[in-house]
Amino acid sequence: MAQFILVLKGINEQLPGYSPEELQKLFEKYDAWVENLRKRNKLRAAQRLKDGIGRVITAQNGRVVDGPFAETKETIGGYFVIECRDIEEAVTYAQSCPILLHSGSVELREMIVDGCRYTK
Repeated sequence: MAQFILVLKGINEQLPGYSPEELQKLFEKYDAWVENLRKRNKLRAAQRLKDGIGRVITAQNGRVVDGPFAETKETIGGYFVIECRDIEEAVTYAQSCPILLHSGSVELREMIVDGCRYTK
């Protein structure tokens, strides 16, 4: 089995415009999606990221820039790590992520598990 990281992008800037009822419906969709991952024993990790808390470090003299920038479409809202037999199965789960119903995107990448020399 392989592990994949799903990076959710692009919905945080829309949340302030949602009514409480719309937010509740959105969170219910995420809850159902995550419960489906759990039920199938696919979910390995997940975290939501704080809005507006972070920095971007560039290669230009180690410059530190305030960020991430909530006004960009590339805002990362959180991530999930799932375990699947292959990329095609992981794509199926990524395609059912509720963020895709709200103009967001999911970046899907296979992880190298137990192969990072920096974590040993």
